[in-house]
Amino acid sequence: MKKNLGLILLTCLIFYNSSFASTHTNRTFLMPRPVSENMVLRYSMWHNQIDNTKYTKRGTTFQVSPFYQHSTDKSDIGKYFGYYAPEEGSIRDYIHVVNVEDFADVGDNTWASYLVHFLENQTQNLSGKMKFKPYQEIYGVHVDYNENLDTLSSRLFYEFSIPVVEVKNNLDFSPMDDLTPITLPNHPSVGKTLQDYFKGNVFNMIEGGAPVAGMQQKPLENAKIDGSRSRTDFADITIKLGYRLIDRRSWGLNLSGYCTVPTGNSPTGEYLFEPVCGNGGSWFLGLGPDVKVNFWENGKNSVDLFSSLKLSYGLQNTQKRTFGFKSDDGTSVPFSQYYLVGELGVRHLFPFANVSTLDLKIEPRWQFEALINLDFKLSDFHIAVGYDFFAKEKESVFLKRSWEDNIYAIASVEGGNYSTDPDKSFLYTDQGVVALNPDVDNQVFGQQQYIQENNLDFNSVSTPSQTTHKIYASVGYLTKWSNPFLIVVGGAYEFSDSNSAFSNYSFWSNISLAF
Repeated sequence: MKKNLGLILLTCLIFYNSSFASTHTNRTFLMPRPVSENMVLRYSMWHNQIDNTKYTKRGTTFQVSPFYQHSTDKSDIGKYFGYYAPEEGSIRDYIHVVNVEDFADVGDNTWASYLVHFLENQTQNLSGKMKFKPYQEIYGVHVDYNENLDTLSSRLFYEFSIPVVEVKNNLDFSPMDDLTPITLPNHPSVGKTLQDYFKGNVFNMIEGGAPVAGMQQKPLENAKIDGSRSRTDFADITIKLGYRLIDRRSWGLNLSGYCTVPTGNSPTGEYLFEPVCGNGGSWFLGLGPDVKVNFWENGKNSVDLFSSLKLSYGLQNTQKRTFGFKSDDGTSVPFSQYYLVGELGVRHLFPFANVSTLDLKIEPRWQFEALINLDFKLSDFHIAVGYDFFAKEKESVFLKRSWEDNIYAIASVEGGNYSTDPDKSFLYTDQGVVALNPDVDNQVFGQQQYIQENNLDFNSVSTPSQTTHKIYASVGYLTKWSNPFLIVVGGAYEFSDSNSAFSNYSFWSNISLAF
């Protein structure tokens, strides 16, 4: 029977590990694995204390777990926010902005004239290379509580978990070489570089909002990049209600239902790669078994296997995220959220992110976590080693409100003083056919057109599927007092099958008491 249980668990892991190594690019949003989904931190040894509650007066155990986690894969996640360069045939983890007269000379790079719009003297625009080296740092305290519901049934129990965390995200967006600043005389942002542009400090509107002659550009307001951003919050509350189906000394089987209550923050879209504590506002409902098997026992020494599996579904919620756009054939335009666009009836220009940061209906859908833990007991000392598997579906993303077609268009560099005033927005041919004003760009789409809803790049705002593998070890001491006390120290390394999830290392300690 014990061998069959191990085979079943292994088969489950292989079945759910259906993702293959892949590299995702040209994204504006990443939702990493939330801190609340971390069985290793909770169960590497705490299951021993939970077993002890069957013999304590109150049937309760309380655990406090301080922890620290830091990501390691800067280059891979850099490519997530980077793009595929077709002429070079490689994936870049940087943006290369070039200052040339002709769009035909841009190649795989980004044209400076799409970021800072001049009436003339295009060669005095900014240029340079900026590299993405993202990392995430998390620390906090995990608080767990388990209690038997003996008044209802000797087999019934409940559990809740509350993480209090600080999440710090940093794109580590830094120059790869010297940056060429804006050199156009009398420009309000003269001397500013690419770093200033992404911080929202490049504009050419004088104080009060009136335009400088021939210069009508507002600063970047959303998807900004400006050093590290941090957030401290409760990272969602997980409630577990379980029933002991089999409760023998040699082996046991519990079946539990889960509910994750959102308590953390939701993204606002103001900055690229914002820190999120929890699942971003989604409720999760789940179900799964816990299995414990005693493989070997000799006096005070033993070898036990503990496994916990959880399959859960994330319900729909509303978040703000920033769209890029794609061409009519579906090709994503790298960094298009930073392209300057104009609005029908408005004279000034602004980065597309200012209007493409929208309320979206996000449905996280299915996610699965499985833990296999071997516990080697040597008298009162315990050594645990194990493996944790986590998989999550690609998010479903929908507009909360429909996009307004025929309103926004990419500013034409050749047109110079681009305007979308109603009386200048259309030209009428002899046949009465409506055509766009020549001041609308015709390079990116291959024609002069407005950005329609079908041009919104939904891939850019959706976190792809994720699969991670975590290996860990911990050492602990468990007393045999009437109220058993457990203290543990542990460490883990987690790696991913693709660049849609972080690889990271972590350290933690568990301090728990059964009473």
